[in-house]
Amino acid sequence: MAGSKGKFDTRKLVLAGILTAITVLLQFTSFKFGTFQIALSVIPITVGAALIGVAAGGWLGLVSATVILLNGDSALFLAINPAATIVTVIVKGVLSGLAAGAVYRLLRKANKLVGAIAASVVAPVVNTGIFTLSCFTLFKSSLNAWSASGLDVGEGTFLWQGLSPVAIVFVMLIGANFFVELAVNLVFSSAIVRVVEQGSQRK
Repeated sequence: MAGSKGKFDTRKLVLAGILTAITVLLQFTSFKFGTFQIALSVIPITVGAALIGVAAGGWLGLVSATVILLNGDSALFLAINPAATIVTVIVKGVLSGLAAGAVYRLLRKANKLVGAIAASVVAPVVNTGIFTLSCFTLFKSSLNAWSASGLDVGEGTFLWQGLSPVAIVFVMLIGANFFVELAVNLVFSSAIVRVVEQGSQRK
């Protein structure tokens, strides 16, 4: 029993290491499909949360958040309020992974595929939800300023002037990319979890 458990734990550790590397790679890489720019790091986060456990989901979310803070994706908000940005990015990353793992664990006994699908939806929704909440609380004054005067991007160019704060967040900052990323995560994460779970059962 002890040997079997040790072997099982080793497999989880190796899988966690692989998914950590994939998370870093995908977070540093964005894929463009026409006008859509998609970050696919949520896929290994969801897969890790489902196959390894809740803690693994939180860890991979933290890894993704750390890369976001380092690769320039959060530069706009870091320039305004570094502390609030760091807290927001880390919290949304960790909680999205934890939530995906918790949902999968809750539903897998009834149906593993349903659990995988639910986890694939929960991770990006929690991530985006926390970001949205942060925008309308911690960065409310900035949203109002952008709405009134626009975002200065240099060379006399000001973006978003005249748009409401709601439009800035949901159209310009989140946009249709969220739905594309959600769909991609739903397809790939569910498929990967299903395949790995079937492989484990055969063994």
